[in-house]
Amino acid sequence: MRGEAARDVAALATTVQRIGSLLAAQPEIQEIDLNPVTVYDAGEGVLALDALIVTNAPNGRNTS
Repeated sequence: MRGEAARDVAALATTVQRIGSLLAAQPEIQEIDLNPVTVYDAGEGVLALDALIVTNAPNGRNTS
């Protein structure tokens, strides 16, 4: 937003990429919900304040 400090878009992009890699490497993960994610000023990173990961258990049931 105008007048605000630039945010750490590179760190956010890296986070999204790493989550994608995790999903590709772990097919039992059915979904990941990060909410909220705080994006700090440029160079200061990001922080997921809450996360929910739903997996498909060996017996076919969803777990979280």
